[in-house]
Order: sequence, then C-alpha cells, then structure tokens
Amino acid sequence: MAAPAPDLTALLTRATRLTSNPTAALVAMLRAVEDELGEVSDASLSAIAAHAQAPLAEVRGIARRAGVRRAKVNAEHQLAVCVGATCSLRGSEALLRHAEGLLGVAAGQVTADGRVLLEESACLGLCDFGPNVRLDDELLEGAGRRRLERVVARVSPPKRRRFWPFG
Repeated sequence: MAAPAPDLTALLTRATRLTSNPTAALVAMLRAVEDELGEVSDASLSAIAAHAQAPLAEVRGIARRAGVRRAKVNAEHQLAVCVGATCSLRGSEALLRHAEGLLGVAAGQVTADGRVLLEESACLGLCDFGPNVRLDDELLEGAGRRRLERVVARVSPPKRRRFWPFG
C-alpha cells in the first residue's frame, strides 16, 4: 500500500502563485512536488487534483506528457485506456469498464498477480483514431472489445477452466 502524501497545501499554493493558466499551474505543482519529494506518487497526484479542482485523469495525463518522475508501480505491464473527450465519444468509457472486468480490478489498480496496472489516460495523442489503448510503450488505435481482449490475453494468464466437475 502506498504511503499517504504529506500535506502539500503550502507547496502547491506557492507553486501556482506565478501563473493564471490552469495547465501551467498543474505543471508547476507537479514539478514542485517532484523537486520536494523526488517523485510524484498516486497520493500526490490526488492531492494536486483536489487542490486544483481538476479531474485526476487530467492531472495524470499532464504528468505523463510533462515527463514527471512518477513513483514506481509494482506491475510488469501498464495498460492505459484513453478517456479523453474524443475517445469517450467513441466508446472508451465502455472499453475501460470491459478492461476492468477482464482484469478484475478498477482503473488505477494492479491485478492481484502483480502483472498489470490498469490506468485511465487523459489523452494518448491519437484522437482521430480512437478509442485508443496503450500497453506499455505500444499504442493501439481504434481499439474495440475484441482487440482489447487480445491485448489483455497477451499480458494476463488465461483463467483456468474446469472441464471436469471433480477437479
């Protein structure tokens, strides 16, 4: 379990004094936390989102695009489903729910075997081809349920089927 973030209110307030641009303010807060703590944990991301009154998915997306050093997650693979505006219009929310069902975890969690971290992404940068999914460093555009199932099968062991009622 991740350690709770320290009280970052004063640090976040100082970081945002010099800008009125919401995106620049988020980047400033992310950089301030990174400088202070060495990395940005999930708890810190949540604190930044609450302080900025911004959606957590947006803060995560900006952190990813800004190259902020994130706390390491103990998972072999990261599966991100874009939930940005364009991808959402094309069914990414349903795709994310399907991924949650396939993996047995909610977005932001790691599977029990530690193999896959399922994440929401604010934008994967392929808006014209959505809904989009990223598995580790591989971007998959125009993903549907079947393609998602094939991707999940590559990184998650198949569920054991019982063919005999006594074993």
